[in-house]
Amino acid sequence: MNRFHNPVKLNAGLKALETLQGEMAARGSFHPLCIISPEAEKAGFIKLIKKACNYPELPVLIYSNDDESIGELQMVYRREGCDGLIAAGGEGVMKAAGRFSGLPRAVVPCGEYEGRGVVPENPDEPGPDVALIDPRLIGAGGKECDILQTSGPAATHTRVWSALSGSLKKAAGQEKKPGVRRYTQILAAVTAEIAGGINGVDDAAVKPARIPDYFEFTGRGIIHSGDGALEELPEALRLIGGSRPMLLSDSGVAAAGLTEMVEKALSSSMPAVVTDTSIPSDSDVKVVQRLGQLYKEKNCNALVAVGGGSVLDTAKGVNILAGTEAHRLEEYAGAGKINQPLPPLAAVPTTSGTGSETTLVAVIADHEASRKLLYTSPFLQPDLAVLDPRMTASLPPALTAATGMDVLTHAMEAYFCLGHNPVSDQHALEAVRLIGRHLIQVLENPGDTDGRTALAEASNLAGLAFSNSMVAMVHTLGHSVGAVCGVHHGVCMSILLPYGIEYNLEKAGGDMAPLLEALTGELTNDAGPKLAGEVRRMNEELHRLTGGRHPRNLSEAKGRDGIPLVREEHLPEIARAAMGDGSILYNPEEMDYNDALRVLQAAYKGLPLRENSE
Repeated sequence: MNRFHNPVKLNAGLKALETLQGEMAARGSFHPLCIISPEAEKAGFIKLIKKACNYPELPVLIYSNDDESIGELQMVYRREGCDGLIAAGGEGVMKAAGRFSGLPRAVVPCGEYEGRGVVPENPDEPGPDVALIDPRLIGAGGKECDILQTSGPAATHTRVWSALSGSLKKAAGQEKKPGVRRYTQILAAVTAEIAGGINGVDDAAVKPARIPDYFEFTGRGIIHSGDGALEELPEALRLIGGSRPMLLSDSGVAAAGLTEMVEKALSSSMPAVVTDTSIPSDSDVKVVQRLGQLYKEKNCNALVAVGGGSVLDTAKGVNILAGTEAHRLEEYAGAGKINQPLPPLAAVPTTSGTGSETTLVAVIADHEASRKLLYTSPFLQPDLAVLDPRMTASLPPALTAATGMDVLTHAMEAYFCLGHNPVSDQHALEAVRLIGRHLIQVLENPGDTDGRTALAEASNLAGLAFSNSMVAMVHTLGHSVGAVCGVHHGVCMSILLPYGIEYNLEKAGGDMAPLLEALTGELTNDAGPKLAGEVRRMNEELHRLTGGRHPRNLSEAKGRDGIPLVREEHLPEIARAAMGDGSILYNPEEMDYNDALRVLQAAYKGLPLRENSE
């Protein structure tokens, strides 16, 4: 059984400080108190913080890390009428801020920071809301970070963070500019903290080109994974503040007996107040409105969502209504509209594909208006994800194959799209490794619980990766194939992924080697074409293992009645629809209508892109 807790959001790079005021305001703090260490104050950091954050009247306390300082901190906080805390410095000021549990809290590791203080020592304690790592607060000074090193077994997510820490530490050692070296070293130390003090040893240093000038990574939440993880749900839900949960699911999940399994797990100490299994496969704002009203009528204070993407997105919508003053869900559509923490939400996915149990988005249809509404906010990310292989044991082989390739596409596009960052990179590479080792193995042995756990963890990691970077042209085209022809999303991804690799070889081919190594273990300079070939080989094998139900090209995609879903005359319409998809903006290589049509024609025939062009 594995448990991992990431307690903090990361904002890193130049201009990270400029996000501080917005991060605090998003959590209801408009007049925070800044506590700063003497070392950081002497370095002139408080002036920079005030200027960058547009906090000219920011109350400041120089904190000396003794008993008298704690008393002074409490007095100043009350006297100034503050509503949040900013801690700038090292372990002392961060621990002091941590005593004010429940308040909006940001930490700014700088000055004497040595690799301790960002993450609470007790994993059950709430961490800060956000950690800001800004090179302007680092310079060439400061002590060497003492990156903790411990040994022993580690959860999959812990290994990801520890490997990232090792790569960053190696990159810092190779950096000649003192300021950049110190910045990279602090990144390494913070990621080691998130890994529980386990500093991994990675073979390759993070390349400077893979560290953008600024990036954010939102991955806060608790993850329980492994056979039997479901039994930990009641206690895990209690720790995040739940006591009267509403259980949401759909009829298919209920018919498979999975909803009953969750009800049984909860019944030991926290039975569901109400259970609703009527969520349709394409949920609607009316469904969300009805469930939001039921949530309030039954006086619930938490949500447990059991199912696939539609159920999880519906639960996120219900949570918006439960945690805000909204009368209509549409009021919060778009980005940045949800600016407050929502009630506890636990996600129990029953497929290993969407990664919705960890993403920051929800898509909910408004069928009356013939539109789909997108909701985006860090507060939509579930507080708890329970990844139990029993939840996916009944998935048919073809669906296991399609959702597994969906995970692979999420991970690969997160890695080579324009929005990548070193944290999403590491999550993406581990997801690719897990898919490469376990997807075909699970198809050959459906009862492999360790393999199914690995696929669920891969889905979760890939979800974290792409929701913090983005996707690219495979999703651009895949969304349109699904919309025009009704092809399953995972099937679209599996067919189109090799073309996404081939199309981007000129701009991103040099970044494909780590993906090939993660998938196959092979190290080569000519990775791009081999990576596309390996994905095609996997699709061939999945086609064989599913008795032909996993299509290898668009012409083989069929409905339940056996009739082909995509005809060649559909391709121009699909290409036109793709031009309006936002994910195209993150593709390394530009794509217009003619380019999209050329790729679709090749994917329809099943020919490599170059062969179709000749």
